[in-house]
Amino acid sequence: LKFLDFEVAEGYYLDFKKNYPESDYLANLTTVYEKGLVLASGQMAPGFTLKNENGEEVSLSDFKGKVVYMDFWASWCGPCRAEMPYSKKLKAAFEDKDVVFLYVSIDDSEDAWRKGMEDLGMEGIHAWAQGFKHEVPQSYQVEGIPAYFLINRDGTINNSRPARPSNEMVYEHIESAFAKSP
Repeated sequence: LKFLDFEVAEGYYLDFKKNYPESDYLANLTTVYEKGLVLASGQMAPGFTLKNENGEEVSLSDFKGKVVYMDFWASWCGPCRAEMPYSKKLKAAFEDKDVVFLYVSIDDSEDAWRKGMEDLGMEGIHAWAQGFKHEVPQSYQVEGIPAYFLINRDGTINNSRPARPSNEMVYEHIESAFAKSP
């Protein structure tokens, strides 16, 4: 249930609950389901305020009215680093649209975060959440990286598992956020 699109996971959960109401596994599945419900499409995205690379506060609410493609990453993460050239291409493709590319680093060290941004030539809006145990990755239930989230212009979750920048489906996912957003 944790690794599927919520709508698919919800279908499996409801079928299991209906067919096996006395199962010993139902309590655990219910916990996982309820946790996933928090980040389901249409739910308000958890708000936060972090510092950017200039020491200024950046809040998710700053981007209300824009689609937000949020990327949790770290400088030490090989798959995160491999996605960055594709992120640049993706950002360029949506340059004339109201979409924000927000990169939230979970590096433990601020120096590592800054060096990672510099080495990769990352473009976009940056924020630093110190480690996996920081409240921001915790509120988004980030257990592995890279992790992506797509947020509608009204601040609701569009997709808690959008495609990575290297997957061509990401363009369709971002376009869908424009169609769903007021």
